[in-house]
Amino acid sequence: DRGLFSREAIGLKPEYYDALYGPLQGKATAVVSIHVARPKSSGWVMLKSANPLENPLFDFNGGDHPDDMRLLVKGLQFLVRTFLQTRVMRDVAGARYMSRPIPGCQRMRFLSDEYWECHARSLMTVSWHGCGTSKMAPASDPLGVVNNRLSLRGVKGVRVVDTSIMPQVITTNTQGTAYVIGEKGADLIKEDWGFPTQPLL
Repeated sequence: DRGLFSREAIGLKPEYYDALYGPLQGKATAVVSIHVARPKSSGWVMLKSANPLENPLFDFNGGDHPDDMRLLVKGLQFLVRTFLQTRVMRDVAGARYMSRPIPGCQRMRFLSDEYWECHARSLMTVSWHGCGTSKMAPASDPLGVVNNRLSLRGVKGVRVVDTSIMPQVITTNTQGTAYVIGEKGADLIKEDWGFPTQPLL
């Protein structure tokens, strides 16, 4: 599917895309990815200017923590050494790893831990959704931004009601959690303004 595996859909630089997917044009292919569900690396976000319409600056800083990189390398080794060697993948699917080093990692021993770390750092991307930039925490936490009623510390009349209040990354898509936070935030606002809330059950 050229749409699914197009350079724009995958988000790779042209040189990486041409090296990895160029030889596969017109062939049956599949992409299997390794995902660190609870990364220890954390990024940052900050205002670019005083203009509220200008996009902020941010860096997900993926792979910064060595434990995250060790997990990625371990997962990639498992994928090639174990998963692709199962009977189902070999005999039924006919799957095999594309034995072509990616640009920038050719000097390393192919499929070594060093190679896989280079591979991961070159192709790493962030999936699901960012969260945690306005952490909910008790007053004793200097990194906390909102309290347990989602009120912004030090600013009267402002609440933050989205996934940015999550103190930790969850292990799945954040959409369901966003709904829960939104419903709870709506209840807190109605409560503060004297409107009764109706329980779901």
